[in-house]
Amino acid sequence: MKPNTLTGTFFIVGALAPLIVYMILGGAEITNTLQTELIASWALLAVPIAFMRSRDAMSAGTGKDMAQIGLLILVIGMAGGMVADAFGSIGDETNQEAIGRLLWSTMFMGMAFTGLGYYLAEFFNKILSGALGLLGCVGFLVLAIGGANDDNTAMMVMWPLWMLTMLILGVMTLRRA
Repeated sequence: MKPNTLTGTFFIVGALAPLIVYMILGGAEITNTLQTELIASWALLAVPIAFMRSRDAMSAGTGKDMAQIGLLILVIGMAGGMVADAFGSIGDETNQEAIGRLLWSTMFMGMAFTGLGYYLAEFFNKILSGALGLLGCVGFLVLAIGGANDDNTAMMVMWPLWMLTMLILGVMTLRRA
């Protein structure tokens, strides 16, 4: 398998797998809440792997440095976000909200740095890189200020945009292959 094929597949899995898991396994109640959250969290691990693989393919420079910073922040945010989801899976919504607000917004901050890195390195086209950076900034503000609960309408817009961006990154990476 070519490196771009593998990286693109990780972007696509990271974009679609959690949605599919929540809709099919959780929606049809095939698994309980804890199992659904665990499977979705494991599927989300594809996202930092995809960003790591794309960062490794970048040439040295300021863009790669920004992408490395973004990847580190993204990994920290996603790891903590998995803890927030674990709290939610056992019905502890207070701790889920407290931790989720901090760490899912941190994940978006990492995306903002990564988008800036892609933009500076011209790794993806400028529009897609700029959209990733802008989505990261807006997502950070929406989640940091509004929280990560189901009542936050802006958050319910951010997640589909995030999934769409990951899907487009995956398709663009596959097309390079």
